[in-house]
Amino acid sequence: MPQINRPTPRRGTALVTFAGCACLCVAALAFAQVEAPTPIPSAPDLQACRDACQALGSRLMQALQTSLKQGGPTAAISVCRDQAPKIASEVSKEMVCTVRRTSLKTRNPKNAPDAWERGILETFQRRAAEGEDPASLECSEVVREGGAPVLRYMRGIAVGGPCLACHGPSPAPEVSAALRTAYPEDRATGYEKGSLRGAFSVRKPLPSKP
Repeated sequence: MPQINRPTPRRGTALVTFAGCACLCVAALAFAQVEAPTPIPSAPDLQACRDACQALGSRLMQALQTSLKQGGPTAAISVCRDQAPKIASEVSKEMVCTVRRTSLKTRNPKNAPDAWERGILETFQRRAAEGEDPASLECSEVVREGGAPVLRYMRGIAVGGPCLACHGPSPAPEVSAALRTAYPEDRATGYEKGSLRGAFSVRKPLPSKP
C-alpha cells in the first residue's frame, strides 16, 4: 500500500492549539461553578412562613394560659422550658419548615440568634423604638445554604399582659427563684407591655430553579 506522508505540525502551532483548549476548559469550568440565580420568594411561600409563626404563637399561648390558670406563673415556666420546644417541632413538621423563637435577651441559651437573626432583631428594635408596632414587624430574605436556596423569615413578638408575670420588670419573688433554677443565664426580664420581646424565625427550603 502506498505510504501516505502527513505533514508534521510545527511546534508553535501545537502550543497555540493546546493553549486554546486550555482556555476553553477553564471557561467551561468557571461557567459550571456559577450558581443559579437566587429565586424570589413567592406569595404562597411567604404566607406559609406567616402561618407557621401564627400556629406556633397560638399553640404556645394556649398552653401558657392553661398553665397560668392551673398553677400560676411558676407552672408557666415549665411550659416554656418543656413544652415549647415540642410545640415548635410539631409545627415545623406540619408546615415543612423550621420555626422557632429568638431574642436579643434570651431566657434559654438554645434560642440565641444566629448572625442573620441578630441583624434583623437589631433592625426590629430600632423600628420599634421609632414607634412601629412590634407585632407588625417582619422581614424575609432568600439566602443560599450549601448551594441551595432557603427562605428566611422573621416576625416580631410583642409582650402581652400575661407575659409580664415572668418577663416584666419585677417578677414575684417565687417566680424569680423558679427562673433562677430553670434558667441560670436568664436575661429575659424588664419588659413592658407591648414592647418587642423577640421574634419568630422561620427557615424554609425552596426548590432550586435552573
